[in-house]
Parts: sequence; structure tokens; C-alpha cells
Amino acid sequence: MRLKTLAALLALAASFHTSARADLSIMPLGDSITYGAHLMNGGYRYTLFIDLSAAGIGFHYVGQSSENSAALPFPAQWHHNGFPGATIQDIVSNLDGNVQTPGMYPNQGGYWMTNGKQGGDPINPDLVLLMAGTNNIIHPPAQGGTDVEAMKTQFTDLIAWFTKNRPNTTILIGTVIPITRQPATQNEQVVAFNIWLKANVSTFGSKCSLVDLYSKFLKPDGTPDSSLLGDGVHPSQPGYDIMGKAWADAIGALVAGGTFKKELPAPLGRSFAPSTGNQMTVPRINNTRISPAAAKPGMDMSLSATLVGGNNALTAPVITYTLKDAKGKAIEGIADPASLTLPNLPPHGEAPISFSFKLPDKVEPGVYDVGITETSAEGSVNIRYGGKVTVSP
Repeated sequence: MRLKTLAALLALAASFHTSARADLSIMPLGDSITYGAHLMNGGYRYTLFIDLSAAGIGFHYVGQSSENSAALPFPAQWHHNGFPGATIQDIVSNLDGNVQTPGMYPNQGGYWMTNGKQGGDPINPDLVLLMAGTNNIIHPPAQGGTDVEAMKTQFTDLIAWFTKNRPNTTILIGTVIPITRQPATQNEQVVAFNIWLKANVSTFGSKCSLVDLYSKFLKPDGTPDSSLLGDGVHPSQPGYDIMGKAWADAIGALVAGGTFKKELPAPLGRSFAPSTGNQMTVPRINNTRISPAAAKPGMDMSLSATLVGGNNALTAPVITYTLKDAKGKAIEGIADPASLTLPNLPPHGEAPISFSFKLPDKVEPGVYDVGITETSAEGSVNIRYGGKVTVSP
């Protein structure tokens, strides 16, 4: 029924000859969960597109990044500000600045609210979908990890930025979703921060309201549902679908209440239907962590990640990695390159990756990227960025 309804709505939208985009501009803002990590179809942004289209609410996404968006139907929907590894402070720092930190995925040059450059044309989204805080909890201090008290301060600063600089933007604030991996203290921090959010959202101003995402990830007995979290941090496909519906319901309430007017979705130019199953067609390496994030020459290092298979089984996948400087030059003196052979992986299966190595005694100070490549009989996938390590003298 849902597919038939959506097809009818999209056919109706396509019958209109206007090419103007809808007035409602939506900025997804956050970390790897906004990016859609663990799957390759845009995460909740895909499901939200489906649900808003089915409801006849026209909109377009805005943001500096277009990564992990190819599943969405046309370029106007490829934009977002979801950056893996971003803490709350990382988001604050990059709204009108360019601050790259060790635990954060490349920030596309920062200045997310001024089209990617200092003094650029301001982006004034009608609506921001904000969920941030997971990386404050799971990152070590060297990568921006903080306690809950610091999270409160950073989040208050983030809201204050919008209140001052984008006073007409409505913000839907999502509670942080559960963390089911160990240690359990991480989810305890999630709960504590969410309690603070709920108690203080009314102080953020009339443009802010809360969307309780956390509760959507609980079983009837009130405990987190691990089946909705693919790796204990990022949602599985059903989890992303739940997030998309929660955002869609909140947006629908704003439209029904008159905050935004309802317009027909923009014509698509081709037929489009929701995805089915796991849409990650190629292998992906997630949750890369290098420890310590700040090191000195000669130090022992560790690297961990998760290989997630694509649509095909992987036969004895070989993982190789390199550390490269800002110009792409590899560090000399590390195994060339270090490699690890994993067991056969079924379609969409997962396998942990773990390396230990020692930095050369004479490595130059600087910030180095982790490059990871997966190779098997089925092909190769290069992950151009997996993490960072800052080497000091």
C-alpha cells in the first residue's frame, strides 16, 4: 500500500510543469548518524525523503556535504551537514569557521552556513534537524570526548549560535540514540544528557522543540533494542527507518500547525521507489579508530575498525593500511603496507579489524591520515580516510 500511495503522489508531482523547488529547506545537522554511516543509502535522510514525499510535503535538503547520498533521486536532495566523528563542539566550530580535529571526518572546508567559505552567501534553512553528542561520549579526550557537563555547555553554545545568527530557523532537536556496546557507562551518559535536553529545551527559545529519538530505540521493557543498532552506535536499516519516520512526523506536525506551508514535492523527472533490504552494494569500513590519537615518534599504536560486506560474499578479504601526510605521502618505516587477512565474509556480514604497529623513531611531526583498502577475489574498495593521528615532536 505504501509503495502504491507513494507512486501515485510522485506521479502527481511529476505532472506539474513548474520546475521551482519547494520553499521548505531542511538541513540535516550532526555526525555519522546524520551522514548515514553503517549503510550506504543516506541513512534516515532516505527514509525521510520517502515519508515527506508520501505526505505531499515539498522540500529540499541543504548542507555542505553531498557524500553518501547517491541513493536519493536527484542532486537537490544530496546535501546535508552530517560529518562522521564530529562532536558538538566540532559542529559549533564549523558553522562559520574551518576547524578540523583529530577525530572528525574531513569537514569539506568548514563554513557550513556560508556555502563553504568565509564571507560566503549565508545559508538560511527553514528547518534544522539536529542530533549531536554521540562522539562526545565514545571519543577519547584527544579526539574531543567530554563528560556530560561539557556536552551541556557545547550544546548551549550551539543553540545560541543559531539564536543569534539564524533567528528565523526552526530547530528540531533529536535526543541522542542509545549506545549498546560496552562499556555500559557510555549509554548511562546518553541517558543523562537526554534528561538534561528534555528539561532545558524550553529555555532554548520558541524556535526549538524536542524529538525523542532515544525512546524509539527501546524494547517494550524499556531497554535498548540492539537489533536497531547495527554496530552498537549507528542504526541498522530498521533503525534509520524509525529515525526518518520520527523526523517526518515532527515535520508533519509543524506543517499541520502552520509553521510551514505545504507545497507539492518537486518533479523528480523519473520514477522512484523506496529501497528494500540492505542497500550497501559495496563493502565499507566503519568506525575506524587509531589510538592514541596524539602520539610521539617511536610510540606503539593500535588501529581498529569494522569491515561490513556488500551485496556479495567476500573471499578471504585482505585489509591493508597506510599512514599518509597531508600531501598523500606515506610514512616510511611501517610494514609496506601492513596487512591482515580475514575469514570469508557472507553478504552484508561484519568482521572486526585490528592492527598494532610502532611509529618510526624519526617520523616528522604533523597530522597523518589512515588509508585503508579491502581486497578480495570480488574486487577492491579503497577507503581514502579512516582516522587521524597527530604526531608531535
